[in-house]
Amino acid sequence: MCGTGVFSRFGNVCQNWAAFQAKLGRLRTKYHSLEVKCFYGLIAILYNVYFFFALNSFLTAGSGKDLDWCNGFGLLILLTVVVYFGLFRRFVVRPFSNWFFSKKTGIQFRRKILEPIEGHYTSFMSLKFSSAIIYIVVVVAFVIFLIIDTADDRRRLMSAFGIVILVRNRILC
Repeated sequence: MCGTGVFSRFGNVCQNWAAFQAKLGRLRTKYHSLEVKCFYGLIAILYNVYFFFALNSFLTAGSGKDLDWCNGFGLLILLTVVVYFGLFRRFVVRPFSNWFFSKKTGIQFRRKILEPIEGHYTSFMSLKFSSAIIYIVVVVAFVIFLIIDTADDRRRLMSAFGIVILVRNRILC
């Protein structure tokens, strides 16, 4: 159908289109990493613009408004901190630690401090009840947190009690 009929008066449109697609494919293959970096950069810029508009909206909405960490702008702040912490760890801490542990001081630090700690960890984990001890410590810490967190309103524990009932029934089934 290409080259005949309706398309013949525009030249060979199909061949031009195929050549354009091939050229575009070669460019995308050649500059794929640049394309990905530009895409992530654009997403980061758009997110930061959104974040600062949300910050401006929150600040101009009223000074008496409390910050809710479970909804709205408070949750956006928490998510932003988590993401930026991950990016900081990935692009700053990891390269620095790789550089540090390749130097003489880092090798001595690993040999004198990290390897003995790893030895103690391995000997503790080889104990028969080590995993049970860890679970008990985590559960006790969680119970202490709940006691402190709900000191002024014990009704907040009702949802936690429901989860305990559901988990208990699932374990017994």
